[in-house]
Amino acid sequence: MEKVLVAAYWFQVNQKNEDLDSTELNRALKNLGHASSNVTRDLDALISRTPRLVMQVSKGPTKSARKRYKLTREGIRAVERMLLTPGSGAH
Repeated sequence: MEKVLVAAYWFQVNQKNEDLDSTELNRALKNLGHASSNVTRDLDALISRTPRLVMQVSKGPTKSARKRYKLTREGIRAVERMLLTPGSGAH
């Protein structure tokens, strides 16, 4: 789940994307050798946390349409804390 959160941070903050989808997140993680077995489930878990770290911003009209996500302010802070904490595994 943390890998998905960090990848979302990269796309949203470093690449300045307005929002992102699970496919591009998992593709990037897979290219780094860290693919999620179920990236949508990981995103849903991040949405379910209190405070929310991710929010769903849109979904297409069909059942198979891709959902679009965005990190919340708390999600951005969580990654920035990981990056500053020694031994967090995010270095």
